[in-house]
Amino acid sequence: MTIVAPPQAYVIASRPLIVGFGNPTVDVTVETNLDDLARLDAPLPGEDAAGRTDSIKEELVSRALGGNIGRIVAQTPGGSALNAMRVAARAPHDTVRVSFIGAVGTDEGAAMIRDAMARDGVVPLLLSVPGRPTGTCVSLVVPFCGDRSLVAV
Repeated sequence: MTIVAPPQAYVIASRPLIVGFGNPTVDVTVETNLDDLARLDAPLPGEDAAGRTDSIKEELVSRALGGNIGRIVAQTPGGSALNAMRVAARAPHDTVRVSFIGAVGTDEGAAMIRDAMARDGVVPLLLSVPGRPTGTCVSLVVPFCGDRSLVAV
């Protein structure tokens, strides 16, 4: 018995598959100043929040989202692995297939991430975790120096 695959199956199987996995996040860019960072014991430009407790990081993110650190200038889907997969999916002429494995909440952030993946042609392999928010990474930017501080939860 001979099994013949339909032409579409051959075309799909002949393209390389790139699979990324990581922590998808909503990236929030906040313009702030050195005084606000010092007042809130936030990381200074060029630093990140590594080594700080989860509760301190959650408080910093909450303050940033509430407008208590600076001004929100952008909210975009992110996470380094997801960003890389979105770029790979833009390869010309459908040369690769791209998928991403990660976990999200059941909130607006998850919808933003799913929409971006669909727009860019990334096949989502996402676990939805009820009762947990999608990850957030706040980038605190001091405009005059251009450096940023990162706080992720």
